[in-house]
Amino acid sequence: MEALDIIKHIGITFAVGSATFALIFYYAAIWDGRVDKSENHFIHIVNFMLRIGLMILIVWEIGLMGYSLVAGNRPYIDLAVPWFRIMLLGLVMINFSLMQRHSIPGWLGPVLTAGSLYFYYYTSFIQIEIPFGILLVRYILFTAVIALVFNLFKKLVIDGR
Repeated sequence: MEALDIIKHIGITFAVGSATFALIFYYAAIWDGRVDKSENHFIHIVNFMLRIGLMILIVWEIGLMGYSLVAGNRPYIDLAVPWFRIMLLGLVMINFSLMQRHSIPGWLGPVLTAGSLYFYYYTSFIQIEIPFGILLVRYILFTAVIALVFNLFKKLVIDGR
């Protein structure tokens, strides 16, 4: 079980850290109204590290569910929190696909990725079972607050200069 915990912490560090850098560098890149070659290259490196973090977290989720089944802890698979974490990882993967095709507004992609992974971080450490609906409402509110904060930042700091 300790090996799974180490994997979880490495994956969360890569994913949440990279999501934070991606969000910061997105706003830094649009500061002057264009994304130059070096900014674009750095954003690709950060997104690559984020994908590594996601893959590690997917391995952790599968490993944890497998361990729970082998250990006879069948109720773990029936809990809402693990499935919600898997849903959040899936949302991040879908968001990546939409961002690569430019099918999502530029400001929304980094906000959804960061919001999903920050909430994933929260759900990976809570020790109580929370119903899926309540998790979903909390996630939507949390992500909406992140979107509002960063849109206000963009309007006041970047657009207002």
